[in-house]
Amino acid sequence: MSMASMMMSSLQATASSAPSLHPKTSYSSRNAPRRSTTCIRSSGDKSGEESPLIKLDRRNMLIGLGGGLYGTTLGLGLDKKAAADPVLVPDLRTCKPAHDLFNTTNTTDYACCLPLPTPYEITDYIIPNPPSNPGVRKPAHKMATDYPEELTRFETAIQKMRDLDTTDPNSPLGFRQQAQIHCAFCNGAYSQYNKEAIPLQVHFSWFFLPWHRWYIYFFERILTKLLDDGNPVTLPYWNYDSTAGMGFPGIYADSTSSLYDDLRNKVNAVAGNNVDLFYSPDNTRPLITLDPQLIVNRNLCYFQTIFDAGASDPLQFIGCPITAGDQSNFAYAGYLENLHNVVHQWTGTTDDENNNNFDMGNFLRAARDPIFYAHHSNVDRLWEIFRTRNNASNFEAKYHDWLNSSFVFYDENAKLVKVTVSQSLNIGQLGYSYESLESEWNCNDVNMLPPKSPSPCTSASSVQAFGALPKALENDPIRVLVKRPNSSRSKSEIQNTLEVVMVDGIEVEHTSSTRFDVFINTPSEDCTNLGDFAGSFTTVAHGAKHGETSDGNEKKLGLKLGITSMVSKLNAEAAENLVVSLVPRMGSVVVGGVHIEQVEKKTV
Repeated sequence: MSMASMMMSSLQATASSAPSLHPKTSYSSRNAPRRSTTCIRSSGDKSGEESPLIKLDRRNMLIGLGGGLYGTTLGLGLDKKAAADPVLVPDLRTCKPAHDLFNTTNTTDYACCLPLPTPYEITDYIIPNPPSNPGVRKPAHKMATDYPEELTRFETAIQKMRDLDTTDPNSPLGFRQQAQIHCAFCNGAYSQYNKEAIPLQVHFSWFFLPWHRWYIYFFERILTKLLDDGNPVTLPYWNYDSTAGMGFPGIYADSTSSLYDDLRNKVNAVAGNNVDLFYSPDNTRPLITLDPQLIVNRNLCYFQTIFDAGASDPLQFIGCPITAGDQSNFAYAGYLENLHNVVHQWTGTTDDENNNNFDMGNFLRAARDPIFYAHHSNVDRLWEIFRTRNNASNFEAKYHDWLNSSFVFYDENAKLVKVTVSQSLNIGQLGYSYESLESEWNCNDVNMLPPKSPSPCTSASSVQAFGALPKALENDPIRVLVKRPNSSRSKSEIQNTLEVVMVDGIEVEHTSSTRFDVFINTPSEDCTNLGDFAGSFTTVAHGAKHGETSDGNEKKLGLKLGITSMVSKLNAEAAENLVVSLVPRMGSVVVGGVHIEQVEKKTV
């Protein structure tokens, strides 16, 4: 059977029958039954039905956030009238193996269950008062020259954490056990509280950013505790959104340092080598270029593109809303998570013989590489830039189920503590800041990719509608003629409407990394001209499914990209159709459909 055929077959999941043994903690849950919500409706759904939570005007099915704007997303029903539940801390005693779908016999390596204290107890975390000498996270490329003493302290603290792997291997403060936390909550080791059939996954949702903020926060506090010299230890950040910091940080490439990891891509992860946010390991795929200046220019433009689009639709930037008990058909990653995935892909390595992705190359092992924490420190910084620029508290306050969702971590005293999303939103209160929140992003005179590309088309007439059946995205781009919902809008309607392209029903082989890019253009006789870059779909290899639907099938994925500014740039406001191009870059992907929706902005 071909890979495309296998990908178009839904994977069946077996739900665990283990009883729930959730301990008594200081929080409570609402016990009334809830109907599941839908993050993205299927492209094949022609019924016009909305979320069962609340009837919605069809024009308002996408989120239109920005400053004081709000809406609802693709049938999500997450406005003030919606009834849903925050996701709660799971019962850590009901852990499952996280290695079942990887081709490996080393099962111990991937048994990510967290060591549990006796007695088993989880307490609410009380954020300490900000210290008199708060930590300042600094760019990794400056550490050796500008902050050598801080670098020495950081390397020493990491070594002390690594030493625990030998002297006290079950200590939650050890480097390996800290890495297991990421493995456990990113690969289905735990289920949602009291919902055994629903894997708890912190990727492909709006939990990606706050969960990882808490993760590196406690990691940093553990380093400070281990060094115990009266000053905070802070994580450097890999400043790959700047020209000067785009290269792989040299401090992590020193094989004599505690920051080194041998299981990296030996071609890419070389000191000073610029990360390529359009990376593909397969140079036979279309649109590959190794021109160094183009890599820098299009990287900077990539940041500008996603921040501009996210400003008018923040959940598009943050990720798909997920609530307790959600067994919807689809999930989507936010703009920042998709970009973050590429850095994992570029840095990680693959064992060609067994096709196993190692360390940064898959979520099971990613946190075993110290560069992971520099990477996520920058992701956290980028989120803070987004929040600052867009006055994020205005829209964040509306999503109570997000704010009240909770996670569990070990603190620096090896105690299990419960934290909430709402507690994570003030980094000053958490006791750290960033040396710089400035950016140099721009798209001035940048060709994101060459204007001409191999394409299975000979004229504009050869570009057709997607059709009813899924399509495998393999060697050639999929070019689709997509009808716009309204091509005769008034000036007022244009000012109050967002336009979004949806790629849905996406199926991937999750034990390998995947990527495709999306371009938007108007129909023309030159059908090889891709037009403007709209964004990317990316996944990193991992050992568990993305989640399950109510019928036991694996949850499919989606991609949601704002194209409002592109429609204006292309002078396409009067166009009845646009050409959407899906360009394969990495891995096996099947796409279920492509459509465009227009969103009416609503004020509070």
